[in-house]
Amino acid sequence: MATTVNRDTNAQTAEDLNRYVIDRAAEWQEPIKKSLQLETILTAENGVVYTENTYSEDTRKMEGVVQAYQGRFTPKGDIVIGSHANKILRMKSDLQYDEEQMDTFWDSKYPQYEGSVNASFEDNPFIQDFLGEFYFNQWQREMDMVSVKGVATPVVAGTPTSVLGSIDGFDKVFNDLIAAGKLNTIATGVITEQNIVAVVQATLASLDPDFYDESINIYMSPTHALWFSRAYKAMHPYAGLVGDGMNQMKKALYVDDFNATIHSIKAMRGSQRFWIDVKVDGKSNMIVLKHKKKSDMPTLTFVPQIRGIQAKADWHRGYGLRRYEYTFVTKVA
Repeated sequence: MATTVNRDTNAQTAEDLNRYVIDRAAEWQEPIKKSLQLETILTAENGVVYTENTYSEDTRKMEGVVQAYQGRFTPKGDIVIGSHANKILRMKSDLQYDEEQMDTFWDSKYPQYEGSVNASFEDNPFIQDFLGEFYFNQWQREMDMVSVKGVATPVVAGTPTSVLGSIDGFDKVFNDLIAAGKLNTIATGVITEQNIVAVVQATLASLDPDFYDESINIYMSPTHALWFSRAYKAMHPYAGLVGDGMNQMKKALYVDDFNATIHSIKAMRGSQRFWIDVKVDGKSNMIVLKHKKKSDMPTLTFVPQIRGIQAKADWHRGYGLRRYEYTFVTKVA
């Protein structure tokens, strides 16, 4: 006989979910943060900034400050002062499930279970599955996707946006800056499995030589990263045997002579371009924006309904650049 979920059960489940979210927040939030692929890399590269609205770092460029002496005042020099404004946005989840969905869950996955009110919230299988398998795994996948491919769409009152319409990801940020003539691009030509090592090396060689002394991160699709790895190991068959237990893949994804590391980004799958980010003064130029005072993780609140449960959560994010001159995007032509 099918389990019947009533309002009392919904109220108990909502209460248990709320208790779990509060009591176990640190326990489940930290692993989820570390599973966000691009954000985890940028965090390790000191690429997280905190703001309440907009974050900007001023750009200063001066040239021509030296000249021969003469008695008259002869002003000279090219001085450029500006900044790029990065805005943080509020994001949310609004969820609901009804009694029929609950019945299906119990009867298909836990037919022996007699209802959520009979167990502690730590042992409740619905709570464990909802927070882990159902919600947070999907939240991680979608946040990885929007960090790269998101294009914010105007909010229409009463209508939810699409996942990709929730916020501008790095692709959109870069496209807007390229269109405005503010972000440098580097032409690579068509990239193949046979020429990818040469393309990467030539692309890095086209940068200002002063950058060679800095740490450089290259972000590319998994396909391109795999091509580079295979080609590099074919050219250097003993690379994996060098060093103190050095991981062969890590060695393959390090670009000799340029202090550059390649990162394979799943959400860039299908992309034909690379992002090249120069780490200056120990900080990534690409940044993730988080709120100074409010949570950067969704803290779900559950409310029982007559025949179901609703849940909501808010958090803040933004993606952008500290300055224009330290990040480059490749183009095929």
